[in-house]
Amino acid sequence: NIIGSAEIDAMLQIEDNIIRWDRDVPFLKRILLGLNSFVSDHLNEGITLRILHKLSTWNMTKGGDCEDCGFFFKGFNGLVHSLTQAFGSLEFAIPETVFSVHNNHTFTIDNYGEVILTAKRVKIYGLDDITDLSLFHPTGENMIYSAVTSDAGFNITVQMEVEVKPVEGRVFKADALRETFELKLNTSEFSFSSQSSISFDREMFNKLTIGSFKYGSYTEYEGNRNPLNCIFETLSSASVTDMKARVSLNAVEVVPVISVAEACVGVNLEGCIDRLINNVLKLILLEYPVTATETLDGLVRGPAIDVLNKVLKDLITSTKKYPLHCVNVEIPKRRSRPFYFDSSKAIIMFDKVVNQPGTLTAVNTFIDCIGSFVESHNMLSGKFFNYTLGDIIFYFRDLTHENLSQVSELGLLKPDIDSFHVKNSLGYGMCYTHNDTSKFSCNAPSVSFSIDLEHSKRGHIGTITVNLKSNNIQIEGGAEVQFDLHWLPFLTISDMLARPQCLSTPATDLSLYGFNSSMGALELELDVELISQGGTTKSYTYKTDDPLKLASIISILLSEGALLLQEKWDHYLSIRMDDATHSCTTPVNPNRAHAAEHSIRSAGFFTFLIVFAFI
Repeated sequence: NIIGSAEIDAMLQIEDNIIRWDRDVPFLKRILLGLNSFVSDHLNEGITLRILHKLSTWNMTKGGDCEDCGFFFKGFNGLVHSLTQAFGSLEFAIPETVFSVHNNHTFTIDNYGEVILTAKRVKIYGLDDITDLSLFHPTGENMIYSAVTSDAGFNITVQMEVEVKPVEGRVFKADALRETFELKLNTSEFSFSSQSSISFDREMFNKLTIGSFKYGSYTEYEGNRNPLNCIFETLSSASVTDMKARVSLNAVEVVPVISVAEACVGVNLEGCIDRLINNVLKLILLEYPVTATETLDGLVRGPAIDVLNKVLKDLITSTKKYPLHCVNVEIPKRRSRPFYFDSSKAIIMFDKVVNQPGTLTAVNTFIDCIGSFVESHNMLSGKFFNYTLGDIIFYFRDLTHENLSQVSELGLLKPDIDSFHVKNSLGYGMCYTHNDTSKFSCNAPSVSFSIDLEHSKRGHIGTITVNLKSNNIQIEGGAEVQFDLHWLPFLTISDMLARPQCLSTPATDLSLYGFNSSMGALELELDVELISQGGTTKSYTYKTDDPLKLASIISILLSEGALLLQEKWDHYLSIRMDDATHSCTTPVNPNRAHAAEHSIRSAGFFTFLIVFAFI
């Protein structure tokens, strides 16, 4: 059959009217790719552990070879292990209905009755030992790929309820049977992957706004207040194109929740059924393990995909029967509604959770753990870093430290000045310094290391030993954010997922202030040994006469650098906000204050000051 030009144009128009990753939502694609890449690279190694690993010759083949310092120290698996209190498990109740799919199923047996099987709860063990993980990984034009692999496998417990209702006058005559039991599956070498095609109607999707989810009239239909209805409304189609499952079933067991005192004694039907089912399952797994694995994979590849696709198709079809109620929604026009940081419930809750003494204790404990970890593994003993300058290679070695857990102040997003300013601050090694500037009145943080100098032709030409001790380090900076909540509902979802600068469209003003960094005291000791061409060794020693004076000089440089950083970031924010005016389909806040062009000073002078101070 020859397809005419009109049909080809119609097909191209249909294909062009779907949302594509690169063309329509590149920002969302970058986020998903970045998250998947980050999780994949840090399943067992957090950022801190990976840096320490690179700095040393310590050979860590698996995260389990070391203790866990908490937070993200041992990567995603370590975080799950910590959040689940070392159980590595997740338990949740199965809702009665999910996207029109019920949690029960009724089987009718002719001449006997009905069997109703209901899934109640699921508990999964082994979530802290995942080998590979990908979630919503963008592929192709509009495809999504997800996969999870665990070499150790998962232990899965499903709590179920079975109810048998005999039909009167038929073969089976008895009272209704109801039993709650647990289906326990012990697996190894678990691997599951799926690929789906998601097609959003581009024209309708571009009309979705933040206000669509808040003011859309979808709440009038069937009393369903699910915001996902607005997403389904813009869906043209969704289907699972491929799904694979490779699982080695080691054991399957049916366990009654209420134990039967004497199974298979007298007329105890429940006990007999449980034993019969378990014996059959054991026989299958013992005699036909490969068959069980292949059967499960076949069920997932065939019937499971068909069922899921039918559910998705029915869901989209039923949604399309309603009038359009999320796109082109009428957003009420109101007066300006500024966002006040000092009265926001979210900011107040964040302040109570983060800005408290317990957070400082957790941070310092984390630092102590890392210090002990580094020391116990001798990670920074010997050469851990090198730098080449001309013919000379600088080998850094034997780093030691004392009193590093000295974080004494930590403030994040704390309201400041008025309702539109928030400030961040960090205080480290805060303590009082005696008038005698040669002494510290507290256990100040200190670091010591050596530098070997190696010449490409002459070999070893000297060693520099450095001892640093400092205190009263203060870093702070804030932002003025005037955000009009009245204009937030007008922000289109397509803009938000395509260009990050469009998130600033409701803002009236956005600028930085108060960037500063200072140091109370700094003590520096240098022991230098240089070997001349004749083989003579010359030694030099330097020690700070006035730690306060040296710290004041460093503070000037740090303050100047902080101010330069503030100006550069402020200038970048100004450019992004101006760019939103031209690149976003969402109209920007008409009350926006046009930021004046910030003067960006050259970093050359600041760099010169640092080099001069070092010399």
